[in-house]
Amino acid sequence: MVRQLRWEATGVVSVLLARPDGGRLPAWQPGAHVELLLPTGIVRQYSLCGSPDDLSGFRVAVRHQPASRGGSEYVHSFLRPGQPLRIRGPRNHFRFEPADSYLFIAGGIGITRSCQWRVSLPPPA
Repeated sequence: MVRQLRWEATGVVSVLLARPDGGRLPAWQPGAHVELLLPTGIVRQYSLCGSPDDLSGFRVAVRHQPASRGGSEYVHSFLRPGQPLRIRGPRNHFRFEPADSYLFIAGGIGITRSCQWRVSLPPPA
């Protein structure tokens, strides 16, 4: 279910999803996403952007795209706290691989998972 909607920036709302019974959600790693199964029949994938250590809820950010096929329009115009919402996942097609060093370059849709990878790294020695 939708626990919270929060404005993050102009045109961007974050959606906090939780189990109706308050139980823990499945574990996930940076780079993972969930699919929102909207009541209109539209299915959209969004990267998880909360803390992987907090399994009480999944947070996704949705940018409003007025010319989209309807997913972001539904989230911004009709989704409300307390509303039941089916999701699938989490899934991770972009697993973070350990390495000696990293160079992060990202923009557009890839920025969310890149930020999650960056915050998951241990501090530099």
